Amino acid sequence: WEKTAPALAASRCSGLTKLNLTRCLVAHRSPLLMGLADTQLLDKKNPNYDPDFASARDNALDVGKYLVPLTGGILSSTSRIKESLRQGSPLTLEINIFYGSWNLSTATSMGIERDADMYSKGIVNYPEPLSVDLNKSPGTPARHAVEIVGYDDTVAVTYTKKMTDGSVKTFTRKGVYYFKNSWGTAGFGKSFKYEKKKIPGFGMILQDHAHKYGQFFKVDIGSSEAI
Repeated sequence: WEKTAPALAASRCSGLTKLNLTRCLVAHRSPLLMGLADTQLLDKKNPNYDPDFASARDNALDVGKYLVPLTGGILSSTSRIKESLRQGSPLTLEINIFYGSWNLSTATSMGIERDADMYSKGIVNYPEPLSVDLNKSPGTPARHAVEIVGYDDTVAVTYTKKMTDGSVKTFTRKGVYYFKNSWGTAGFGKSFKYEKKKIPGFGMILQDHAHKYGQFFKVDIGSSEAI
């Protein structure tokens, strides 16, 4: 936005510093406007006159009436997690990203191995102890959230990991959670299959990975179809 609308960016963000400047460049409006009354934003004689922002703020507040409240918060018990899924209630999983385990293309530039086939199939493995993945991924921290829609304790995933000593080892772990991702259907999970049925955009993550590096949240969203 700084490069495509420099005059507008300078006008709206002038005088701001540090975090407020960053927020302004990201949101295209000064965060200080949030604390102003509508009468100030709608007064043409006021230096902070901005009717578009006033309207946007009002609309954003209205959206709150339709947001679904958390009903159970964080689920830390594996039994509660699986019971919720058995009842047909999907969960939100927020998790740290390990670039090799998710087989992201950026892993290669970081010196971390990746499996393009697993990426296509939507399989997230585990950042094994002493692996390059576990060693290097935390240096570029990132988090992600997915919708957990089911699980299977019997599914086994076999994968290889490059270790910090230069060796490559093969691992097998059992138990997965199925999830719906938000990255579209043309990349991650484009070849994901559940019971031989292709469902692009979905994936599965090892339960060990989800339990150790993620948090499960229960949200009351009414009935939902789960695979």
